[in-house]
Amino acid sequence: MTENQKIINSSTNKVTEKQFYKIKSDRDTLSFILFGIITFGIYDIVVLTQISKDINRITANKENTSWLGKSWPYYLIFILDFITVGFASLIWFENLTAKIGIELKNRNLPFEFSTKTFWGWFFFGRLILIGPFVYFYKLINGLNTLAADYNNNEG
Repeated sequence: MTENQKIINSSTNKVTEKQFYKIKSDRDTLSFILFGIITFGIYDIVVLTQISKDINRITANKENTSWLGKSWPYYLIFILDFITVGFASLIWFENLTAKIGIELKNRNLPFEFSTKTFWGWFFFGRLILIGPFVYFYKLINGLNTLAADYNNNEG
């Protein structure tokens, strides 16, 4: 969803329009997990690709996350997983988690999310089977919090 935002350049007094993209802020963890199971993971690939686009839009022109670069679309990472035996996903999820965590902290939002969350719940949490579900719950809620703040402040 886009909205046009008028910006006045103070030096030239020209009015330019900037498009503002609203980011979906009502993603649901349960539907992510259930539709992922029903579609044999295709739904998850589509949602994670959209999440990477959203986080790239939120962190565009931010110097504090520029060292992480842009997040690749997840469907490319999924393909690379066959070559890298899953290491591409580990790196992608850790970078995504770092970007979301840094942006939450920079916006002073009361949500704890960092690479510790990734390594604790997603990676080592597999030993207790429920860990990845907790990680995706935190990932989706963290992104929803970030998206709501982005939409309210128009960037």
